[in-house]
Parts: sequence; C-alpha cells; structure tokens
Amino acid sequence: MAETYLVLRDESGALLLVDQHAAHERVLFEAAKNDAFSGNSRPLALPLELPLHPAEKARFYELGTTLCSLGFELSCTDATLAVLATPPLLSRAQAGQFLREALAGRKEDLTEMLAGMSCKGAVKAGQRLVEDEAVGLLRQWLAAPGREYCPHGRPCVLRWDAAALEKLFKRRQ
Repeated sequence: MAETYLVLRDESGALLLVDQHAAHERVLFEAAKNDAFSGNSRPLALPLELPLHPAEKARFYELGTTLCSLGFELSCTDATLAVLATPPLLSRAQAGQFLREALAGRKEDLTEMLAGMSCKGAVKAGQRLVEDEAVGLLRQWLAAPGREYCPHGRPCVLRWDAAALEKLFKRRQ
C-alpha cells in the first residue's frame, strides 16, 4: 500500500500525504467536466460487444445521447450493444465497466457519470508512479478546483503541521 500515497512538505513545513488515486480522479473529473460535451472519442480497432438485458436496453435509449456526448460511439441491436469508440479517458475494459454501471442505473446523472469515468481512468492504489509522473500529477492536482476531495467526497490529502506531528509522536499533549 505504500505506493498509494505521495509524501510532501508544503511551504509552511507541514507534512502532506496525498492519495494518488483520489488526486488523479479529481484532475480527470475536472478535465472531463470541461470536455463533457465535446464528443471526443477514440475508435476501437474491434468493437466491444456487450449483451443487454431488456432493462439495460431501455436505459441505453434514455442515456444514449448523453453517452455519445461523453465520447462513446454506440450501436444497439436486439440484445447487444456494440461500442465502436470510447472517450479518450477510458481503456476498452474501463469503458465496458463504465457502461455496465451506467446501464444498470448505478450512474444517475451526468456528475455521477463523469465521476465514474474519472475513477475508472485514474491511477490505482498501489500503482507505482515514476518521479516525473508523480510530479506531473501533483502539478495538475494543485491547479484543480476542489482539489481537497475526489468527486466522490473522499479526501485527496491529509495534513499534519509540526504541532500535530508532535502530538502523534507523544512529544506534546
């Protein structure tokens, strides 16, 4: 789990522990919000085919326009959804997972959809970042609005100033 957090010191000398997944999720969420209706997509070499339950098919017809505006290119037949292109943020597998969640009704509105896409596309806990990746992520995160929390409300960063650290190490009461 040690490859989940980035350890820094701020200008006041406080110790910061940044959750790399939550921070990347915030960065991707803000980018997705800014790009939400551009329709940018990445074509798949081979379509991803998802078998659909009738309820999922009905949900597809409710969400189809929104999904297309997010960058999906989709084609629906009787019982199959063909994914021809995905938003650039998502891999093929992540796109399939995201669509399954959206069509099952676990993503109720656009904000939840963007948060879900951001979560799927973010670096994972335990994923080792090389130094330039970590520095790049931190620069983007520091520039992101709402950077204290991921789109799901979890903290991206914990802070301890000198007094808090002294209490943790029982140097002070």
